[in-house]
Amino acid sequence: MIFQNKILVKATQSSSPSSFFLLPLSLPSSPSTTDPPLSVELEILSWKLSRKWRLACLAQPFEILLVYKKSQSDLVDRVVSEFVNFDPAIRIGVEEEVQSGSVIATALEIALRCAMLDHKWTCIGDNTFVKSTFSTTEERTNVCAVNVQVQSEASDEVIFVISPETLRFSRHQILDLLSSQNMDKFEKKEVVILESLNFSMACTTLPSLYEGYVVGASKVLPEGESVDKFQDLWSIKNGLILKSNYYIAVQFSYGGCLNKKWFPSSFVLQGSGLTPAPKTIRISKAVLAFESFIGLLEAWDFFGDGSLIVKEQSLIGNGEAILTCEKVADNLPQCIINAGFIHKDPLSALVEFLFKMKLFRFRYGTYRLSGSS
Repeated sequence: MIFQNKILVKATQSSSPSSFFLLPLSLPSSPSTTDPPLSVELEILSWKLSRKWRLACLAQPFEILLVYKKSQSDLVDRVVSEFVNFDPAIRIGVEEEVQSGSVIATALEIALRCAMLDHKWTCIGDNTFVKSTFSTTEERTNVCAVNVQVQSEASDEVIFVISPETLRFSRHQILDLLSSQNMDKFEKKEVVILESLNFSMACTTLPSLYEGYVVGASKVLPEGESVDKFQDLWSIKNGLILKSNYYIAVQFSYGGCLNKKWFPSSFVLQGSGLTPAPKTIRISKAVLAFESFIGLLEAWDFFGDGSLIVKEQSLIGNGEAILTCEKVADNLPQCIINAGFIHKDPLSALVEFLFKMKLFRFRYGTYRLSGSS
C-alpha cells in the first residue's frame, strides 16, 4: 500500500491574514443542448490564467469562479478580459467575500498545484505530486512523491495533510502481447482490437490514475478520435508532456457501464500504475519528498499576500487502535500514536520512524509495544 503515512502541517501567513474574494463568470449555454457549457478549451484557459496570474480560476460546468485576495484586484481585471475575449457571451457577476470553506480549499489546491508545477513536479490522480516527468528514462526508478489534501480553518490557518512516498512506475507493453497476426495488422496501421481480457491487460491511465484494461492498439489514431486538446490540458494542468509512438484503447468500467477511450501510449501504465519502492530506499526518499514539499510551501507566494510560515507539524494516527511505542534506546525517537495528533520534532526523524513501523513491524528488542482496540 502507498500513501498510508499521513502528516498534518498547520501554516499561517507571514503577513496579517486577509479575506478571499470571489467573482463569478457565468458561461453561456446553448438552447439546443443540455450539456454543460464548460469546454476543454475553456478549462485550458482557466489553468493558463491561474498559473500566469497566481489567482485561482475554479472551472465548473456552468460557471468559472475567480478567487483572489484584494491585493490582486488589478490582476482580476486582466483575467476577466481574457475570458471575455475568449467568449464575449460570458456574463460577469458581482464580487463577494468568500464564505464557503470548501471554495477556499479548492482555490488553495489550485494555487498550490500551480506552485508545484512551476517547480517541475507533476500532478496526477487526487492531488498526488510526483517529482518526475514520467519519461521513459525514469521508468522503474525511485521517484519522490507526496499526496496533499488542503483545508482552510476559521482561524486563518491553512492545514495540509501530507503523505510522502517513494514510487516506481512502468508503462504497459501491449505490443509485446500481440500475436503475430495482430502485429502485422498493427504495422499496416490497422486498428487492433483484442477479443479477451486477462490480468496482463490491466492498466492505469495518466493523469487520472483510473484503472482499466487494454483492449486495443493502433499505430495511428483511429478516425473520429481526438486527443490533442486533452494533451494540451494535461500539459498545463498536470505538467505531463510526453511523446508517444502509438495509441492504446482502454476500457473502463463506471457503475457497470463499459467505456472505451483511446490514449497516447505514454499515458498508459502497467497494472495498478504506481508501486512502492524497495524498503532500502523508500524511507530516505520519502523523507526527502516531505522536506522538499515543506521547503516549497515556505517559499510559496501565497496569493501575492506574502509567504506561509509552518507553525505546527504532527503525525496522524489511523484511529483503528491505540498503540504506544516507548523509546528504549537513546538514539531512537519516542512516539505515541492514537486517533488524534502527535506533536514531535524533528519531523524528519518521525517520518522515518513512521515508515519503519509500517515496513519493519516493530523489531523486538527495539521498541516496547502495548495496544488496545
